[in-house]
Amino acid sequence: MRGPAHLTFGLVFGLVFMTAAPTSSAAQGVGEQPRERTVWGTVVAAGDESLTVQPKPPTRRPSRRAQRRAPGTNPAATNPAATKLAAPNPEQPPAQQVIPVAKDQTEVAFAEVQRELPMADGTTLRTFIDPVPAALADLKPGLSVQVNVRDGVATRVLIAWGEYGTLMRVEADSITYRRIPPPDGVKEDAAREQTVTISADMTSVRSEVIVEEGPVPGRGFRRAYEYKPGTLADLNVGDAVIVCAKDGAAAKITVLPPPKARAE
Repeated sequence: MRGPAHLTFGLVFGLVFMTAAPTSSAAQGVGEQPRERTVWGTVVAAGDESLTVQPKPPTRRPSRRAQRRAPGTNPAATNPAATKLAAPNPEQPPAQQVIPVAKDQTEVAFAEVQRELPMADGTTLRTFIDPVPAALADLKPGLSVQVNVRDGVATRVLIAWGEYGTLMRVEADSITYRRIPPPDGVKEDAAREQTVTISADMTSVRSEVIVEEGPVPGRGFRRAYEYKPGTLADLNVGDAVIVCAKDGAAAKITVLPPPKARAE
């Protein structure tokens, strides 16, 4: 998944969806599912007729307003250290969902998560870019996916790909990069270096270039990018990259600007 947010300059094909919190049975009726819904989670199992997904729970933020309104309590008045908000109580993970799929109804694609914007209600707005057609057979356990469901059937499954990393080795037919940070679900002791094959025929290379940046009145700071096509010869040890790979082969490598250029 993509890490830092990017603002893309030029014509970029984007897909924007909302990952919403589970709808309560009171709102939908007991046992009913909304006609259209979106599920963001991890593939548990996949077959020709169904997809099992473990939904990722929405991020709940502590409510400052609720704490200020708590009757008869003002911890800061007696204990200044208590001004730090307590973390919300952990919630049970959502139940796994078995979603029907059909070859003639379910569209599958790999796509980069360009931006993740947390919303106040715990949902997350995700922007996907550069979709690449895939198949139901590409849905493997452990992959992060966003599933659009309509009338009980998956109409679109976006497989999130693209790992941030630093190139450690560049060979004629492979690269090795160190993941930064490890993907969701990877254990701390898991290997962080990943080797994938590359080829001039199967691997596209592009460079991300900053073309515009500056403050935006009332909206913080804006930075715009464009992508310039490159070749495998442009890959160098130490480069910050985003690697999109399938079955151990790199399909696309994006070379990022040097850290100083991104921080300035």
